[in-house]
Amino acid sequence: MSYSAKNVAKLVLLFSHEQLVSDMTNLKLQKVLYYIQAYFLSVKNKPCFDDEIYAWKLGPVVQSVYYEYYPFVNNTIWDDKFTEECQSIEKCFSYIDLTIIRKLVNYFAKKSAFELVNRTHEEDPWRATEQSCVITCDKIKAYYDENPVIKGE
Repeated sequence: MSYSAKNVAKLVLLFSHEQLVSDMTNLKLQKVLYYIQAYFLSVKNKPCFDDEIYAWKLGPVVQSVYYEYYPFVNNTIWDDKFTEECQSIEKCFSYIDLTIIRKLVNYFAKKSAFELVNRTHEEDPWRATEQSCVITCDKIKAYYDENPVIKGE
């Protein structure tokens, strides 16, 4: 079962807020979503979400999520009214998937948005995809099967 990217994004925001990460911007959120998808494809052999990921100038982007949080511009995405909504979405996820997503947020939220941009720019799925085109799940899976999403894992 896969989830919507918007619901996964809400979990990322909730978990990063719980960790007191104060720089979860739309740019950073996009990269975290990308690495969550890559992890699910390579480790669980299935996508976390069905939304397509596009190769944009600053790296991979899930367009539906990007436009949802576009009004925040380059500011941290959070509003206290998100808490209840995000917590209710949490109930729709399996325990295992929640654990994986939390682990990935813990790992990637510590990095800056531009560290993540630079990392995606060095990796084949983004590099080998024409700008504004879809980075296919097959391309993502093939790359991360050989190159772990979390270094040293």
